[in-house]
Amino acid sequence: MGSIDFTTSELEFLINTNLSEIVKDRRLKGKCLQYAMYIFGETGCSGCNDDFSNIFKKLKQKGMEILSNKINRQFEFKDNYIGQIKFGGKHISNANLTDELALEFLANNPERIKCFKQKPENWEDLVNAFKGNDIQESESKVEEKTDDNTAVYNENNELDIQESEPKVEEKTSKKSNKK
Repeated sequence: MGSIDFTTSELEFLINTNLSEIVKDRRLKGKCLQYAMYIFGETGCSGCNDDFSNIFKKLKQKGMEILSNKINRQFEFKDNYIGQIKFGGKHISNANLTDELALEFLANNPERIKCFKQKPENWEDLVNAFKGNDIQESESKVEEKTDDNTAVYNENNELDIQESEPKVEEKTSKKSNKK
């Protein structure tokens, strides 16, 4: 069984074809389903007209952009690899992998480069640049707790002290059953 090549020109032909023509032609319908599986990782019920028309609409709306990103991406996992950005986080595989997700995945642990069969030569530089952008974004949201105040650093890296609401401790009394 040979591999299938997914091209933007073929997808463009499919999404510009009338839905009623595609439904009548098993080969075209099969191609649409193959593209949906490759692009979205799902096909729905291929025998249900409503499901197929929804998949076709989704291909028309988002298919070209996602396919272009997949075709032009610099990273690709080894076959059948599924990972998580961080524990309890989003699962990623070649079905939903983008360069940005790959960089986030590697920023959490560079040893994960072993999970990729395709990567750019300068992947370490790309990860460091990604970390730098991530750090700059998070610096504007940094908070440090002090005794009764919160020190907040804003976008201009200026310190802004905000008084905390006073904490009210609720004391409960324990009744003893001694007689």
